[in-house]
Amino acid sequence: CPWCGKRLTAKNYSVDIDSKRMKIKCENRSCSLSDFQEGLPIHLVDEAIYEHLPSFLVATVDKFAQLPLNDKPAAFFGHDKRKKLPPELIIQDELHLISGPLGTMTGIYEAAITKLCEKDDIHAKVIASTATIRNASEQIKSLYGRGHTQFPPQGITAEDSFFAVRSDENDKPAREYFGVMGVGVSATTALIRVNAALLFATRYLATIGLPDRVVDNFWTITGYFNSLRELGGTNTQILDDVQSRFVYLARTKFAEKYPGVDTSKDYTHTEELTSRMSNSEIADVIQVKLKRAYTAEDHADVYDFLLASNMISVGVDVGRLGAMVVAGQPKTNAEYIQATSRVGRDNPGIVITVYNGFRSRDRSHYEQFLKYHSALYRYVEATSVTPFSDRARDRGLHALYVTLCRYLIKGLRKNDQAGKYQSSDSEVKKVRKKIEAYVKEVDKNESLAVSNELDDIEKEWEFQTEKDLVYRDFNNKNGLLKPDTQNDRFRTMNSMRNVDGQSGIYLLRGE
Repeated sequence: CPWCGKRLTAKNYSVDIDSKRMKIKCENRSCSLSDFQEGLPIHLVDEAIYEHLPSFLVATVDKFAQLPLNDKPAAFFGHDKRKKLPPELIIQDELHLISGPLGTMTGIYEAAITKLCEKDDIHAKVIASTATIRNASEQIKSLYGRGHTQFPPQGITAEDSFFAVRSDENDKPAREYFGVMGVGVSATTALIRVNAALLFATRYLATIGLPDRVVDNFWTITGYFNSLRELGGTNTQILDDVQSRFVYLARTKFAEKYPGVDTSKDYTHTEELTSRMSNSEIADVIQVKLKRAYTAEDHADVYDFLLASNMISVGVDVGRLGAMVVAGQPKTNAEYIQATSRVGRDNPGIVITVYNGFRSRDRSHYEQFLKYHSALYRYVEATSVTPFSDRARDRGLHALYVTLCRYLIKGLRKNDQAGKYQSSDSEVKKVRKKIEAYVKEVDKNESLAVSNELDDIEKEWEFQTEKDLVYRDFNNKNGLLKPDTQNDRFRTMNSMRNVDGQSGIYLLRGE
């Protein structure tokens, strides 16, 4: 339960077909939400959301792809008989992730949302949050077609900008960064030794009488990897090589100076956090299992190692994590900042980056370690968003046009009304002008190309106009919007998960 925290099971869920609602009941009688006749004031299923129109909507950009394919979301923007006000505030978290191919396609669909949210020529306010971005003005212009104001603004000094004051290390924890590059040994050997040394150090804390909270902060060692191949190899090493090295350190090398470390058991309680896991498994790890804290009496179910891909760089806010080993310099500086920020959030943190001496980029980062880490944010890469470039128009310009025509023109909204389209209609011309005006704000250089392609889209739509033409035909016989797998002017994405296409390369032997 989001209010009292009581665990919900399948028996707490029921479906009311008549009211188109899935009811979720909390059985805790002392919970303030348990007396609600309709259950928790939450809607999870699309059909219920369209029917009841919640005042606060949480979604991902993946749902944008449904706009041209479905007329139900029109209710969100006040374009149905209920005449609700359109959204007035949009909050976009992790703005830096809306870049590249995903950001490019999102920019086209955002153009539709921007126009649908207008009320009396007033836009919805957009608040976008990010910690790692460069050229924000260009990215925001491409995504939302408008300028921006930064908050908090820069002050006179870095220590005091009126909105924020530089904290003292005693008030807010800091992260300590270390760089390791083995000379004469492979990166695998260096990674094994670093993991073993960190494992020994964190277990030694428990032998010197430190409070459980301090030991817990470093008990779970987080590993970050640039590829699943490297992650899988380390997972095997932790079960064998790291444990053997740990025993050697505890019984031989550090036995006299740092005695007392328990070697009677293996520290092999590990978990992966990668795309190979299901959504429910990921949620269970982050929200439940990873939050189990160390205590001297019972820590059998506390993770010793958490091995993660770049998935960990977003949305993992577990305050007890304080130790991380990074296997090689991540591909981008923004990724490095985001990933290493997962540790040391509530308590002091330590980050050890193990560089591969056989990679020139890793060697360069190791040689410039102090300079680089003293000004991390200076090296964040600029993002690229080009919503009206050639290939982006191929994939999404018709979706923008169809969405606005379908939602803003009353007689074209329903699925079976696609055949009523006429390019000479005054309302259709208004839609076209809206798109052309928006493109001029975002990228003037593409205005002519967009206008020419809109001509093609109009002609193709009118050419297909028939009495029984529908927008979406699940049998793919008479639908205007074709599946994304077909090579058609109106091929439309059903999801934003794979926006960039793939090309096969075939090597032919010469005769």
